[in-house]
This record gives sequence, structure tokens and C-alpha cells, in this order.
Amino acid sequence: MQNRSNRHPQDLSDLDFSQFKPMPFEIARKEASLNMRLPTALMDAVRAKAKARSVPYARYVRMVLEADLQRPDHPPPRSDPARPAADSPERVQQRDAGA
Repeated sequence: MQNRSNRHPQDLSDLDFSQFKPMPFEIARKEASLNMRLPTALMDAVRAKAKARSVPYARYVRMVLEADLQRPDHPPPRSDPARPAADSPERVQQRDAGA
């Protein structure tokens, strides 16, 4: 076994990566943008949470959105976003009108 001082400074072989979680959206190219108005108190809270995690606040917002979308109770995305979901008020109204 090599002495630690003889190892390359970037040798990561002793580290345990089992707790790391994949971040598929973090490395993806950001082609869409989101612009929203928030109450000052909410924006301050977002900035404080991001600072506590040592990440920019925009990245923190992406992380929160991604975490919510990963929840098992979240429905899968529809293939046609312009088409209302089966249980949306528009679809229920269309279904009831046709019956």
C-alpha cells in the first residue's frame, strides 16, 4: 500500500461516493429561462437557504424544482403539454358534454 504522501494530490480512491446523488439537470445545457416575481421575504429566504448550502440562488431554485419532480407522488410529464391532463377541468367538461 502506498504512503498517502506519495499519492497524486487528486487521488480519490479512498473516498466513499455512495452518498452522492446524480444531478442530471445541473450539467445539462440551460436553454429555457424562467422569470417570476416573488415577495421580498420569499426571495430573501431563498437566498439565505442557497447561501447556507454555498450555491448560487438560481442553482438552489433548480435543485428544489428537481427534487420536487423526483418525488414518487409526482405524475410523469405529459408528452403533449398543450393537451390538458385527463382529469383537468377542461377534459372533464369535454367528457361530460359528450356524454
